[in-house]
Amino acid sequence: MASDTFQRTADWLSGSFADLRPRARFWMTRGSLAVLDEGMIAGSNFLIGILLARWLVPDQYGAYALSYSIYLALAAFYRALILEPIAVFGPSFRTSERKKYLGSLLRIQGVAVLPVMVVLGLSSYLANDLWAAQSVAWALKGLTIAAPFLLIFSFTRFSFYLDCKPGGALSGAIFYCVLLTGGLALLYRYGFLSPFTAFLLMTVGALVSGAVQLARLKPAVRGKFFDDTTVDVWQKHWSYGRWSLPTSLLAWLPANIFYFLAGSFCGVAQAGGIKALTNFIAPIGHLTAAFSLLLTPYIAKLYGEKGALGTNLPVRKINALYLIAGISYCVAITLFSSIIFHALYAGRYAEFIYLVPWAAVVAALNMAGSGSRIGLRAIQCPSSLFVAYCAAGATSVAVGIPLVWIYGVPGAIAGSVLSSLVMFLSVVWLFSKKVSVSAAAAT
Repeated sequence: MASDTFQRTADWLSGSFADLRPRARFWMTRGSLAVLDEGMIAGSNFLIGILLARWLVPDQYGAYALSYSIYLALAAFYRALILEPIAVFGPSFRTSERKKYLGSLLRIQGVAVLPVMVVLGLSSYLANDLWAAQSVAWALKGLTIAAPFLLIFSFTRFSFYLDCKPGGALSGAIFYCVLLTGGLALLYRYGFLSPFTAFLLMTVGALVSGAVQLARLKPAVRGKFFDDTTVDVWQKHWSYGRWSLPTSLLAWLPANIFYFLAGSFCGVAQAGGIKALTNFIAPIGHLTAAFSLLLTPYIAKLYGEKGALGTNLPVRKINALYLIAGISYCVAITLFSSIIFHALYAGRYAEFIYLVPWAAVVAALNMAGSGSRIGLRAIQCPSSLFVAYCAAGATSVAVGIPLVWIYGVPGAIAGSVLSSLVMFLSVVWLFSKKVSVSAAAAT
């Protein structure tokens, strides 16, 4: 009888694993494609930043840094109102209705993009008076053309995930990356490279890639421009995304305000110096974000099963692992800062090498607090994240303005360190507080 029981158990296990293998292969394949897709876009942006730092004069690179930070602000608003709600509402539509849903979003974006272009266009004319640099005005003109196509390209890539087909997004990302890097090399070789032409090249890459992906998605755009479906879609997206807008702005503020402060107080070239330093933070930031996408559902599942108290130890372990990784990165960057700086920038911005360890501290602090940020999202406390971003943003403004005014780029890096420290302490304390309150309520 024992042998029969053993045999039945073995048969059951083998059948379970047989059912599991196809699902595991499916998700491993899709997950790998998704990571590659994000890696191609993040890697291309990082590579473009490095190449422009090598090939543009500091004044032009500073203009690019200022303009691209404005684009990141637009992208943050766009993600809050368009992309994040797609992940929530999109799966609820049947396949036949999903094309109408995507078509409605295209109509909404077609209207929303007009005031954005007007504001950017006007900003390009005011930039010369504000920063006394014609390069900033031309960079903003390039951004005015590029921004709508870059945002639509993000929309088409994101839409493929509704049907769990990241391969479609990846193909567009690969084409975009190859076109941009190759195009930049050609522009530099023939002497046409500038922030304006770099943004024009982004426009071409996003336009072609986005058009091909739209042809594959086949959104339904015929009919009335604003039908009942489009109005209903906008109301849902606005109702969901309006609460993310303030947090998106506050999340953008600590990382980007110093470009504008340095450009205003010290000259546009100094904004380029800050960008050259923060390029060191970008790779570890993208890696942290990629792992956070995997860890957030896991912590959320623990919250559903065991409550907030059940997430406390795993979140602490994640914080510890991120802290160790951040310190290791900080040490490695510090030891080889001179070699890396000269290799990346061909001798430019060498006067800022001594600030690399402090830029690495910013990366380490941002990593160390990622576990608590994951925890607050997983236990459904976005208001606590909002408070933490408020504290970090207020520090950036209140401390950053006098520091940059007095010390220039070193003051900007010092302000970044302080705002990152405030963010780290805030999220760790707020998550611990939420867990303590939950534990007290349970008893």
